[in-house]
Amino acid sequence: IMAFVSSVEDFKLRFEYKDDDDVKWYSLKYPIMYQCKYGLFTVPKDTYLTDIASIPTFFQSIFKPQGKYSRASVLHDFVCDVKHLTYKQKHEIFLNAMLCDGVNIYKSYLFFTSVMCFYWLHKAMD
Repeated sequence: IMAFVSSVEDFKLRFEYKDDDDVKWYSLKYPIMYQCKYGLFTVPKDTYLTDIASIPTFFQSIFKPQGKYSRASVLHDFVCDVKHLTYKQKHEIFLNAMLCDGVNIYKSYLFFTSVMCFYWLHKAMD
């Protein structure tokens, strides 16, 4: 079973600050809980910072950093920090979370493919 345990109505963000690179950082007002075959993942409220969807600036005219995929994006950021998951499992969670939230199947696979292709580049820049 792959599903959010927390309600989509509970997905509320609190703006924290804008960094030197003009990236906006947010915390959660309520935790996000997601259950799948890899376990139960809980993104904590208040303490976990996220930029929501890490969409490159040149694509932001097409896809905004916030959308129907926002909750899945925050979950994906969180599970990318989980050491016992493979990169493929982390991205699979992202794909399934988007589909659970009703993101269009084509957009879900586009985002999934993008993170599969660019994950290593993004991690190398950290």
